[in-house]
Order: sequence, then structure tokens, then C-alpha cells
Amino acid sequence: MQRPSKEMLLEHYSGREPQRFVQIDGWHGGYWKNDSVVATDEHGRSMCLGETYELMHGAHVRILIEPTTAPEEARALLEQAMGWIKEGWLTRYQRKDACLTCGHEELTDDEKPF
Repeated sequence: MQRPSKEMLLEHYSGREPQRFVQIDGWHGGYWKNDSVVATDEHGRSMCLGETYELMHGAHVRILIEPTTAPEEARALLEQAMGWIKEGWLTRYQRKDACLTCGHEELTDDEKPF
């Protein structure tokens, strides 16, 4: 697949309406180890979860992985994300009164997944 230009992507998505998604981001290698908001575990992996709006067509689940990510790191981060889903984190975003810009702002420290 040839890499599209920024202009081509903007034209492609220009007619679409924003769609709401719950986004789970993960990093490895201690990327956020000195950050006060995004926690890093003992393996140097960090995760965060929040709301986003995108112009892509919404699949029920979409997984985007940077091609240079080592398979074992992708697997470990996906397993951590699955743990959050099993613990019920998606249901917090399905509530109409949920904090939609930062899913954990309304939660106590005991309720946060990290």
C-alpha cells in the first residue's frame, strides 16, 4: 500500500461526521516513566484510556499497531487492554453522565485501572 499524502487523507475524510470512540493507548520501553498522569508498570509499559472523536467509519473494535512494535510488546499491551475491558472500563463510557474528555477524572483512586 502506498502512503497517502496528508491532502489525500483530508479529502477522503472530509465528508464524514465525527464518530465517538473509546481509545486505549499503550506504550512500552518506559516511554512515560517520569509522567505524573500516565502510570508505568514494572515492565516499562504504560496505558491510558479516554474518549476520542475520529472521522473514520466506526468498526466495533479496531486495533492499530505501529509496524515496528515487537510482537511480544504488542501482545502484552493488548492483554493489558483486555484486562481493562474485562474489568468493565468500557461500561463507564457508555453512561451518558460519564466524563467524556478524560474517563478517569470522576473516579476515585481506588476505581482507576492504573
